[in-house]
Amino acid sequence: MRRALFVCALLMLAGCSALLPARPPPQLANTPGAPIVVSEGSVDAGVFRVDYPPAWRVVKLNEAGGGLHLAFIAPDSSRITLAQVAGDTAGEEILRLDNGWGVKVTIESADTDSAHFSRQAQALVMSIRS
Repeated sequence: MRRALFVCALLMLAGCSALLPARPPPQLANTPGAPIVVSEGSVDAGVFRVDYPPAWRVVKLNEAGGGLHLAFIAPDSSRITLAQVAGDTAGEEILRLDNGWGVKVTIESADTDSAHFSRQAQALVMSIRS
């Protein structure tokens, strides 16, 4: 009886093995957007690196297949958005990097009179590098 149960369990396991993929599914290898490394105080996005102030949040805003797009959000909900651009964009100011890429910087302040946010925003923008 035991032997019959063992054989039956072995046959069931052999039948289920076809349900498991032999290699990782392609979705795991094709996640949307560029990989980034966020560590305490800095972000390495491959295309550019940037330092951000303590207590700020980093949010990746990429769409699948689109260029790198990050938002740095201050505790008062002010934010700085950095978007990777390849070529010249008419009518917009682009920060050019040594690696040939450009970064479009957008600053949205919740309090226009905040000198503290202005200093932190300027430091963040000045830290952008390739």
